[in-house]
Amino acid sequence: MQELDRMLAETNRLNDSRRALEHAHRDTENPLHVTKECLYFRENRQGIDLVRDQPEEAMLREVDTIKDCQTRMKNLLDRVNLQLSRNRAARQDLEHDTMNKNHALTIDHTQHSLHNYSAAITYYPGIERVDNTVSVPETWAELSNRNIQQSQSERSSSQRLRQEVDSLIAATHQDMWMAWSSSNTCLTHRAGETGDTRNKLLAHRDRVQREMNDLERHIDMLRKAILDKSAPLKVVQTRLEGRTHRPETELCRDPPQH
Repeated sequence: MQELDRMLAETNRLNDSRRALEHAHRDTENPLHVTKECLYFRENRQGIDLVRDQPEEAMLREVDTIKDCQTRMKNLLDRVNLQLSRNRAARQDLEHDTMNKNHALTIDHTQHSLHNYSAAITYYPGIERVDNTVSVPETWAELSNRNIQQSQSERSSSQRLRQEVDSLIAATHQDMWMAWSSSNTCLTHRAGETGDTRNKLLAHRDRVQREMNDLERHIDMLRKAILDKSAPLKVVQTRLEGRTHRPETELCRDPPQH
């Protein structure tokens, strides 16, 4: 019974490990969804900003890392399920052997209690010639030992597998955290770069706007200056036109004409 109890306890512990692994596997879905959403939304960048930069490469690596962790977890989960099946088979062999031995022990106790005055005794002619045995003491003991050894072997495999589960959960958590940290660092750096560039563009725009305003003021000043000189120009041109009406030799290129 001790080995059967040990196998039952080990199987329960392996079931706990399987649930922990399944939970860890489910927990990878949300980070994967978030990272894919980030990549999707970054496709909405416009023009030259739609660039394959470090944040995008980091997030693509993060997606690959999460998918790799999911694959490793799924493969180990398949092995755990297989080991649970082997544990159940070994447990069933032990239970079957134990049940048979309990039944045989009950029969032997009953036979041991018989005496000359027992009510259950009777004649069974020829029973001494009946031999329906299927084992001898050596093979009888060998079967039980084989069942115990098989159970011990499966328990050892189960224990090693539980250690693998614990190690894999810790390793995948670390891998995904490092991938997330890399993406987060790249995004922070990129956001800083973009913010600095935007501020420089805004400052340059403001400077250009001021220069344009100054230029417009100069243009207005030139227009006013031109407008201010239009009356004297009209006077001169009117005088010149009027002097064209002088008669005959009076049309002289004299000093006033110059």
